[in-house]
Amino acid sequence: MKVCIMCGGEGTRLRPLTFERPKPCIPIVNRPSIQHLVSHLSDLGFTDVVITLGYLGGAIDEALGDGSLFGVDITYVHEETKLGTAGSVMNAREYLDGQDVLVVGGDHVTDINLLEMFREHRREKPIVSIGLISIDDPSEY
Repeated sequence: MKVCIMCGGEGTRLRPLTFERPKPCIPIVNRPSIQHLVSHLSDLGFTDVVITLGYLGGAIDEALGDGSLFGVDITYVHEETKLGTAGSVMNAREYLDGQDVLVVGGDHVTDINLLEMFREHRREKPIVSIGLISIDDPSEY
């Protein structure tokens, strides 16, 4: 199953932590957070990974390599200019093969069963499915 991980943002709300590394490379439990995400996705069966890169993208490539340590195959797609959230996925479209694709942010660390959400999407056959959570104070977002 295919997943597209968006890693192009500058992480301005996390500065100064993101001056020298992209948000997905900020360590959580001594590992870049992107490694936790890719491991989780691999455990769920998502083994074909496309990663969109922007700001300091080389650090993400360095943290994950070809994906073999996590049981996945990774294709990196670089943004030459800022394309925004949807633009980064559109830029990677040739690698997404016109099939159902799970799209996640590269800074998401979660234990949500994304596989069940993906299966539900396939069962219901909508054009797009969006996973949301409720938070008390959205003003910081």
